[in-house]
Amino acid sequence: MGFVAKYLVASSLVAALSLLEIYPWHPTTWIGWLILYSLALPVYMLGEYWSGRMLSEERALRISPNTTRVSIKRVLYALAMFLVTLTFILGVGYLILSHLQGFVSHHFSRSW
Repeated sequence: MGFVAKYLVASSLVAALSLLEIYPWHPTTWIGWLILYSLALPVYMLGEYWSGRMLSEERALRISPNTTRVSIKRVLYALAMFLVTLTFILGVGYLILSHLQGFVSHHFSRSW
């Protein structure tokens, strides 16, 4: 299986999962479906990269070198990174949606 075929399969799977995550919203036009299909995999991969960097073993050892026990510092760090990331995503999402409200409401719908 070539790279393009693997990319299309992975993109289809991630787009389907993304569609479940944004329920009850769904694309209603071909542009909406194109946006969902083309952005789902890159956004997912960016999230995986970000979480891998923020929660890496190297970073965990810098926070607390004791790996035999659960470290409250590492737990608090992970919680803080989650809250910072969530705040960033919600803030950027709000800015995008506020500027593209007509576009989004035209290409995505809440009712099936």
